Amino acid sequence: MIDSYSLNKHSSIRGFAMQENTTIRVGRPDDAQDFSELVLFTGPELLPALFGSESNVRNVMRRSFRYRKNSFSYEHSHFI
Repeated sequence: MIDSYSLNKHSSIRGFAMQENTTIRVGRPDDAQDFSELVLFTGPELLPALFGSESNVRNVMRRSFRYRKNSFSYEHSHFI
């Protein structure tokens, strides 16, 4: 498995142009805090409605991200 890869100035991913010398790496369990903040951007009204509050969303996502074999696991993420 590749842990990270670099893109040159002519690279793109699914139609999105990337800046020169961009590195993309697979997620790690210690990315949980960043993930818990970023996931709120995907459903700023829905997720708090489902989990009760933004604080609950962050807590659930942070915990879920650290473990394998669930939809919110680090094993399904990539970070720029």
